[in-house]
Amino acid sequence: KANVAQAYVKEFSAWVQMQLAKRDVDAIINYRALAPHAKRAHPTEEHWLPLLIALGASNEDDQIQTLSTEVRHGVLSMASFAWAT
Repeated sequence: KANVAQAYVKEFSAWVQMQLAKRDVDAIINYRALAPHAKRAHPTEEHWLPLLIALGASNEDDQIQTLSTEVRHGVLSMASFAWAT
């Protein structure tokens, strides 16, 4: 059986990628109120906080690179990003 991501995972992941591409730091910080399915996708903060740290450590002129968009078991996003000049 193919590993197909659940619809809510796809919607949440697409929202995150869009906000990162726009470098909308406020949206990323306030994702619980703004992102579709945020509470379901991230019921606790420990896996979200590293994204905030990496984004905060990047420079405004850095370009985002998507390293992975893999989803395991239909619900576990392995999305990984990097910033570079």
